[in-house]
Amino acid sequence: MYFKKTTLIALSLLLSACQEVANPSSGSAALESGDYCYRNIFTNGDTTDMEELLISIDGKAAKGSYNWLPQFKDQRKGSIEGTVSEQTITATYNFNQEGQSQSVDLTIALTDKDATVKGGAPELGLNRTLNKVEC
Repeated sequence: MYFKKTTLIALSLLLSACQEVANPSSGSAALESGDYCYRNIFTNGDTTDMEELLISIDGKAAKGSYNWLPQFKDQRKGSIEGTVSEQTITATYNFNQEGQSQSVDLTIALTDKDATVKGGAPELGLNRTLNKVEC
């Protein structure tokens, strides 16, 4: 009798644990409205280059800028506008670089530590991970 009760309790615990793991929505809260800032700084001797992603979220709308700011080269500066779903922003990125204007679609996955940007042709160099910083 003791063995049957112990086995029944163990099976019940196992089944309830499996149900919690099987629910993919637990733990992935939607992004809150507010400002989010991400930046990488690269220093080589006297040269400092920076890339930054600044985003403001208002409900399901996201706006901001995504800039690559090398110290001695042509800079890429642009604006982002898109929509938020869970932890991901789907956006259009309009930018200028070397006298040329371009527009590409991006996806930006935000976490409490970093932002992962994906999109555009590989030669554009837009696919990056930037570290979260204070705004």
